[in-house]
Amino acid sequence: MSERKRGELADALAWMLDQSHQLHPDNLPAVTEQAVAMVGGRDVELYFADLAQDVLLRFSGDGEPELDIDATVAGRAFRTGQPVVLEVDDGRRLWVPIVDGAERLGVLGVVLPDGDGNEATVEAIERIAALVAEFVVARSHYGDNLALGRRRRPLSLASELRWAMLPPQTFATPQMTLAAVVAPAYEIAGDSYDYSANGPIAHVAVFDAMGHGLEASRIVNLVMGAYRHARRTDLDLMSTYAQIDSVVNSEFGDFTFATGVIAQLDLERGTLRVLLAGHHRPLLFRGHRFIGELEVAPTLPFGIGDAKPITGEFQLEPEDCVLFYSDGVIEARNAQGELFGVERLADFLVRAQASEEPAAEIMRRLSKAILTHQGTTLEDDATLLSLRWRRVDI
Repeated sequence: MSERKRGELADALAWMLDQSHQLHPDNLPAVTEQAVAMVGGRDVELYFADLAQDVLLRFSGDGEPELDIDATVAGRAFRTGQPVVLEVDDGRRLWVPIVDGAERLGVLGVVLPDGDGNEATVEAIERIAALVAEFVVARSHYGDNLALGRRRRPLSLASELRWAMLPPQTFATPQMTLAAVVAPAYEIAGDSYDYSANGPIAHVAVFDAMGHGLEASRIVNLVMGAYRHARRTDLDLMSTYAQIDSVVNSEFGDFTFATGVIAQLDLERGTLRVLLAGHHRPLLFRGHRFIGELEVAPTLPFGIGDAKPITGEFQLEPEDCVLFYSDGVIEARNAQGELFGVERLADFLVRAQASEEPAAEIMRRLSKAILTHQGTTLEDDATLLSLRWRRVDI
């Protein structure tokens, strides 16, 4: 990057940061357009991925209202996480992914200027898109339009509760990559996932409350709150189980429960500890091979109570991937009555990991495969969470 272009970029980023202190959420497009113009771009278009990650929804600009993620150039930028340039009548249209850390939010479209220095301009616009992502996340707390910009249609009330509690769907550090997806995105209710990286330990959980709709969403909200409270008071897995179990039983009674899997990964040693509360066993993948289910003895679901909860401990190898999932994944049934099943699930992951696509894209495609297999609306929520460990010598 030339000194001139570096100076333009520095001025654009500094100006954006100055604007951020009192930025109205709805003014994000105008700020983005001005910053892009400062590095030589024009005709800005902002698109956000809808909650189901089927399409990119136009938030600003003059483009199409929707762009198919699987069938457009803009969608390719989103899927691959790499900038893509398309020749258009009035120049070259650049599509840059808008990514917060590892969380894919959408794409930024810009027409590049004629003449030399386009590579430097692409790099500058990538930096601007990264700051746009930070603004999207931060300003979403202060207005609804940024959140509505990711909705192709209204959420159910149960789903509104669900999305309000969910952390970002993708998270990465040098030692781990985590990617999750929930379906059906606009009606999700009783399924949930959570995670946290605290020092050398990564905490991971997947929950599935009994029932459907608002009641299931209320149950799993309580489970999530109890789980986070236990995690933040540094309880071990067995004490965490006891706290969640107690609060579900005391608040909803003897005939209400939630299943779940809670786990802790030592990021330095690769040791994974797992507790299954009436839930399916996670699956282990090594390289391009399916190793099998993690052999963990079951503990009763949360709310039913188990005086002797059981944990399992496993030593991962570098690049091992563990898949956590809810029963809606393998119980999706096609018109012929065939379940999606563990074998089909494992086979998909083996083939997908060989493609070396980003983890978030693999989870997105797997979710679509489950929905395609069902052919209609899922009868039960389906949650997927993949966790890959890497050894990093410090």
